[in-house]
Amino acid sequence: MFLIAWVTDTLDGTLARKDHRGSHTWIGDNDLIADVLLALSTIIYFTVSGIISLWISVFYFDFILLVTFVFTSQTMFVTFIALAYALYLLVSYFSAPRLW
Repeated sequence: MFLIAWVTDTLDGTLARKDHRGSHTWIGDNDLIADVLLALSTIIYFTVSGIISLWISVFYFDFILLVTFVFTSQTMFVTFIALAYALYLLVSYFSAPRLW
C-alpha cells in the first residue's frame, strides 16, 4: 500500500506540472496538501500499529508545527514529507523477509 501511495504521489506531482497551457489546475493547486496528508497519515499509521514510538511521532508533529509557523516556504514542507518517505524505506528494510 505504501508503494502504491508513493507512486501515485509521484504521478500526481508530475501531472500537476504537465499542463502545457500554463494555467492552474486543481491538482496543481492542491498537490502540496495531498503530499502533506500522505506524510501525516503515514506517521499516524506507523504510530498506531506500533512500528514507531509515540515519542517519535510527537517530535515529528512538533517539527511540522515549527515549520508551519516559522517558515512559510514550500521547500521546508518537503523536508518533513521526505522524513515520512524515509520511514517507508526503513520499515521495508527492517520488516521485509530476507531473500538470502
